[in-house]
Amino acid sequence: MRCYENRNGWVCWSFVGIVCAIMFGVIPCMAADVPLKAGSPHFDRSAVYRYDLVNETFSLIQIDKLKPLHVYYRFSPILDRWVWSKVDDNGEKLEFAIGPGSIQRANLFDLTISIEEGLEVLEQRAPDIARLYIIQGSSASMVLGEDGKWELNGVISVGHILDLETSQRWEWHGDHRVEVIHSGGNYWQYERGKFVPLWSDYRFAGCCP
Repeated sequence: MRCYENRNGWVCWSFVGIVCAIMFGVIPCMAADVPLKAGSPHFDRSAVYRYDLVNETFSLIQIDKLKPLHVYYRFSPILDRWVWSKVDDNGEKLEFAIGPGSIQRANLFDLTISIEEGLEVLEQRAPDIARLYIIQGSSASMVLGEDGKWELNGVISVGHILDLETSQRWEWHGDHRVEVIHSGGNYWQYERGKFVPLWSDYRFAGCCP
């Protein structure tokens, strides 16, 4: 995660996003008993991991502790690699292999910092930002880069993902999920920083990356 020094940019982040940036390297946003770095050989392919946005580390999480609509890290047998996934509406299973360009709210990463703790830190270390947050109540988001890393993105009203396992796109309007379609169907790919339609004939001919 990159933390920008321009305070004017921080105004657009949510409370959690702002606090994570200010507290970078001081207080983690999540508890992790055994933190692991990305690509660690100790990852268990049968397990699910929770991600610490601040320290860029992973920790095991029990399946019955997964939260609906939150983002976690798992191994995809279909793609034969580790991917980011969302929990379904009922909190029962992980869905999707989230691709680059996808955007999710920062608070969907199962963060554990409380509003009370965060406001106290903000008021001490960045009172101007604390006041702006209280007034505006912005909602921060994270965007997934082509390198598989999440970056702070800004304010959004609609989260969306590209599913690498199916080449489909989905948007969330509140908790309601809607598929994104185009004039030729419902398959997409990410190319040169944007989503472009992928025609069905090409996809099934093996042209889909």
